[in-house]
Amino acid sequence: MSGESSKEFTVQYKYAEIPEEPRYVKKKKPKRVVRSDHKHNYVSCYFNSNITVYRDKKRIPVYGCGSYCSICGRIGDTGWNQIPVENADPSIPVFNRELLDLNKYVSI
Repeated sequence: MSGESSKEFTVQYKYAEIPEEPRYVKKKKPKRVVRSDHKHNYVSCYFNSNITVYRDKKRIPVYGCGSYCSICGRIGDTGWNQIPVENADPSIPVFNRELLDLNKYVSI
């Protein structure tokens, strides 16, 4: 191949047509959404996250209000409501939970 023929060869095959059949693409399995096998029965509870509030120049520890499933322990609604420890109902269970804990379950 001389200089001109190699240039003609590259130009001729540079813009070659793409074959009509696409390459084989492996199909992905769809992600399965895990569903519970029971209807959640949410019960109110307190979360101890070591938060203190200042009232009348005193540090008062508080609990965060929330709910959990009494069957599996899944954490339900955790609002921003806070109750001082001395005003908390002793019949409602208290769970330890950090402020930024991403765990969705409590140990029953």
